Amino acid sequence: MVPATLYKLISLQSVLKLQNIPYLFSFHFNTHSSFTRYPKLCDMIDWTNVHDQYFHSIAKDNGWWDPDDGDGHPSSEAHEFYANLILEHLNTKNLIVP
Repeated sequence: MVPATLYKLISLQSVLKLQNIPYLFSFHFNTHSSFTRYPKLCDMIDWTNVHDQYFHSIAKDNGWWDPDDGDGHPSSEAHEFYANLILEHLNTKNLIVP
């Protein structure tokens, strides 16, 4: 499954770059460790356009879980915090086009 995900990521990245479309990839979990088993594919990813903080880690580190969700879904505080992180990153990298 990981190679298929990497192929899709690399394909999407290629299209976005060819069309000069600003982008940022983000992941729910730290997937980088599972990706590194495929170094040649990893080398094809532009890691400068990958957000380096993971939604699940932030929720876990801060205890931001929805108490009404038995599956352990992150709370609205986690969503808001992560959204602000992404927005800050997009602004810093000038990826928001007016």
